[in-house]
Order: sequence, then C-alpha cells, then structure tokens
Amino acid sequence: MLVVAVAAVGFGAHFEAVRLAKLSRSYGRQAAFHARSIALYRGFVSLSRDSLEIHRNILTDFDQQLAQLTASQLKHDFAQLINDLLEMRPGLLEDLRYCSRQIGGNEKLVRYHERLFKKYTRLSRYPWLTAAPDSPEPPDPLDELPPNWRPSWMPKDR
Repeated sequence: MLVVAVAAVGFGAHFEAVRLAKLSRSYGRQAAFHARSIALYRGFVSLSRDSLEIHRNILTDFDQQLAQLTASQLKHDFAQLINDLLEMRPGLLEDLRYCSRQIGGNEKLVRYHERLFKKYTRLSRYPWLTAAPDSPEPPDPLDELPPNWRPSWMPKDR
C-alpha cells in the first residue's frame, strides 16, 4: 500500500514538473513576443518624432514664405499662389496633429507591451504563480484615422 502511495506521489510530481516546464516555455514565448513588440513600437515612436520635427520645419518655412509673399510689392501678381498656399495650410496643420497622435498612441503601445513583457518574464521563471488576464491592447493610432485619409502632401485620387 505504501509503495502504491509513493509511486502515485512520484508520478504526480513528475507530471506536474512537465506541466510547469511547458507552461514556463509558453510564458517565455509570450515574453519574447512582447519584447519584439516593444522594439517595434519604440521604432515607430522614433520615426513619428522625426516626422513631427520635419512637419514643424515645413510649416515654419511655409509660414515664412507666405509672409514674404504677402508683404511683397508683387503680392497682386502672386494672389492666386497666395490663395493656394492658404488653402494648403490647414492640411499641414492636420499632418502635424496626426504626427502628435501617432507618438502618443505608439507610446501607449510601448507601455502596454512593457507591462506584459515583465508579467510573462516573471511567469516564465515562476510558472506556478497565477496572473490576472491581460488588459485589452490600446488601439493602434493608424486605426483611428478616418477612412480614405491621406497626408496633405500626397496627391488626391481623381
């Protein structure tokens, strides 16, 4: 009877160790996924910051050129050009706002994946611990764009 009990405990311990090893590997794969996602979204944040700086410079140059044309003695000769430039300015401002939203949205995604990376790294080391379900992923900034949105510099479909 004692031999059967010892064998049962031994088999139970073995099966539990195998289960925990599989669970640990699964948590490790999830941690690796979130590590890759962190790198991806950090890259997007960096690109969006660069794009924001470029758009700020374009808008500054645009405003300077517009001011020079408006103050020029030849402003009547350039009236159509000035009107065209004034019509373009709201699009440039929208591009600037879009870049800012991209940065904020991608930073949220970086923080989200950092939390999950820490969570799954810890669970891969201690697979017997329980964890709360993952919170929903923040929306991707690209998903928040209106349909058919295009940057102001991209030609419109005819």
